Amino acid sequence: MSEDAIREALTGIFRRVLRDEKLVLEDGLGGFDSIAYITLIAEIEREFRFAFSTREIHRMSTVGDFVCTIASRCSMASARDAGP
Repeated sequence: MSEDAIREALTGIFRRVLRDEKLVLEDGLGGFDSIAYITLIAEIEREFRFAFSTREIHRMSTVGDFVCTIASRCSMASARDAGP
């Protein structure tokens, strides 16, 4: 999955969870409470069909971090599915 596709999916998730259809993702995260952050994590995990590790969650502080982490997880899954 491309980084653009990931960013587009994240935009939809953030808009839905934060109830702001005009939201434009900037690289920084903020402006919402911890409950919203947990809900965002859960919705992202549901969308991309994997669970973040606690370490990954602590390391992701920007939208770019989310994109890179998801891209890495998607490429690992693709390589695993391709087999030897």
